[in-house]
Amino acid sequence: MTLACNGSAARIQSYSEGGALVIKDPVLWETWERETQLRQPADFRHNLRLLEGMYEEARALEVMAAPPALEGLESRLRLARLLNVRATS
Repeated sequence: MTLACNGSAARIQSYSEGGALVIKDPVLWETWERETQLRQPADFRHNLRLLEGMYEEARALEVMAAPPALEGLESRLRLARLLNVRATS
C-alpha cells in the first residue's frame, strides 16, 4: 500500500501473518493523519457507532464484563437532580 502526502509517497507494508502494518516513514504518516483529520469534520454518530461496536466486541471476547444494571444508580440520580434543578427568582 502506498500513502501520498504533499507530493511525497511512503510505503506501508502489511504482513499477512498477523495483519501488522510496518510504516516506513513515520513522519510522513503523522503528517498525513493530521491533514486528513483537518479535512474531515468529526462525525459524532459514526464515532458513537464505532465505540459501541468496540464495546460489544470486547464483551463478546469477555475482555470486559457488563456492569451490574443498578451499579452507580445513586450517583446518576444525584447528578440528574443537580443538573435539572430550576432556578427560582
